[in-house]
Amino acid sequence: MRKIIIFVTVYKIFLNFKLKNMGNSESHIEKEKLITLNQIFEIAPNFPKKYYEYLLNAMDMAKIINEKRIAAFFSQLCHESGEFKYMQEIASGKAYEGRLDLGNIHPGDGIKFKGRGPIQITGRANYHDFTEWALNKGVKLDDDEINAGFELEFEKHPELLEKPKYGFLASVWFWEKHNLNDLADIDTEESYEKITKIINGGYNGLKDRKKYWNKAKSVLYKK
Repeated sequence: MRKIIIFVTVYKIFLNFKLKNMGNSESHIEKEKLITLNQIFEIAPNFPKKYYEYLLNAMDMAKIINEKRIAAFFSQLCHESGEFKYMQEIASGKAYEGRLDLGNIHPGDGIKFKGRGPIQITGRANYHDFTEWALNKGVKLDDDEINAGFELEFEKHPELLEKPKYGFLASVWFWEKHNLNDLADIDTEESYEKITKIINGGYNGLKDRKKYWNKAKSVLYKK
């Protein structure tokens, strides 16, 4: 009788483990359906392959899950990051010094909170709000970051946004905060220009953004 109980217990543990991993596998497969690496390389040949998982996980969290949303989101990132070459703004950030609309209330905030991540999150207020969002979403630091003394506090450690894990999460936080999925779903020149204005504050690089947008649509809409 005892042997039967032990067998049943072990079998249940095995089943739970198998089901759990099957779920993870199916979730991964579903995320890959959002946009494949081959599709990404058609749109942005210089996209670093090592960023792929971070991109998928972030898009999934913000419900960027149809062709219109993905095309709009990915094309904006392509322009803002120089096709993912830059995870930190090239300029020094001095231009943001004293910008109260960005929450830069202390001397040096402009440089400290310059644009980071593929969408170039800028300003103390945005770093603060992203921290709150990440905590609410249950985002965790990696072990090596904890061992290095980091905390999940982007005002204190703004450089973390230069890492793809947090840079892509910050990008979808901004996208979600401004309800850009709604504009992306409209899928018109006018709605795309509104997205650009919200991200950029103007229309800088609009021609380049639209180049990536049209390319993304031609790749994704033929799925």
